[in-house]
Amino acid sequence: MKLHPWHIDLLSTAEGAVAAAFPSPRFVRLIRQDLLGQAISLLRARQTGSYHSHIQEEKPATYDANAIDGIIRDLSRNRARWDMYFARIGVIPLLVTYEELCTDTFGVLTRIATFMGETVHHKDLVGMLPIRKQANSQSWEWRERYVRERGDINYLDRM
Repeated sequence: MKLHPWHIDLLSTAEGAVAAAFPSPRFVRLIRQDLLGQAISLLRARQTGSYHSHIQEEKPATYDANAIDGIIRDLSRNRARWDMYFARIGVIPLLVTYEELCTDTFGVLTRIATFMGETVHHKDLVGMLPIRKQANSQSWEWRERYVRERGDINYLDRM
């Protein structure tokens, strides 16, 4: 099951709800190493309505450096929240990166299955849609522009 921090927030409003919903959880943590790429992708998805590579964009996206800044902050806060959560409950989750999932889907799924005590066979994955990054020339243009405008190495960002 995919969980975001706000899912835990909602469940935690009822005492014991997280433990009741997930009595013996095993955690697989999926992160994207390229945080700027993730922020640009999320901004484009929000603006176009296309959150998956196989879904047609409903409207055009517009570059917005302030929005990218905000998304980077939000993503960073959410990562930090998961770091704190796992540390507090004494769990080291299986770490999977989005980048490796895109380049070695079968290998990653095999690793996750092994972690969960299951076996996955190649035949089980036949017909599965490939995982493809949504990045396109616009994404790369935005990335170059953002780094040109905001890429000052003389200070460290605050959260």
